[in-house]
Amino acid sequence: MPQRKSTKGGYLSIINSKLRPQWGSMLLPEIRPAQVHTWLQELDLAPVTKGHIKSLMHKLFDLATLWEYLPLERRNPIEIVKVKNVTMRTNEVLVLSAEQFREIAPRLPEHVNMIAMTAACLGLRVSEILGLQWSDIDWEKQTVSIRRSAYVVLSMTRRITPRRPSSHCILPSRHCCLHGRSSGRSGRR
Repeated sequence: MPQRKSTKGGYLSIINSKLRPQWGSMLLPEIRPAQVHTWLQELDLAPVTKGHIKSLMHKLFDLATLWEYLPLERRNPIEIVKVKNVTMRTNEVLVLSAEQFREIAPRLPEHVNMIAMTAACLGLRVSEILGLQWSDIDWEKQTVSIRRSAYVVLSMTRRITPRRPSSHCILPSRHCCLHGRSSGRSGRR
């Protein structure tokens, strides 16, 4: 099981809600690619979700081979299962123009406005914004360091560090959300 809690939670959710009910009563050698293909096609899920399920099944069969539950010379049966349109979006992406954003931003509550401004200015993911701490902001150099992300599990916020040191980054914010904001935060840095 992966060490990262968000990944582990996602895997366990797929295992408990999809894989165990469908395949839990079968031995691994009994599971055939055609069965998996048909089952995936019949699931009423977005293609990307089907792709996640297929990917996890592939990993589980690889681990079964590593732990010698399956013969090494046997091909991973999930390799030949295809899921169509995995990379295609099912919903159209809504992109706001700068004018639309300027019209909406003042109507937002202050805490949401700060999150929206940070997202718009720095291009961060929501999890990266929620992972920010005051110590990540260098008011003098006007930079923001992205060191962690935050996610929610069972209604409790958890903070985690990025998976690799290469995912740490420092973003310049001179012309953006830090301009004129430091005065109210000086005691919290």
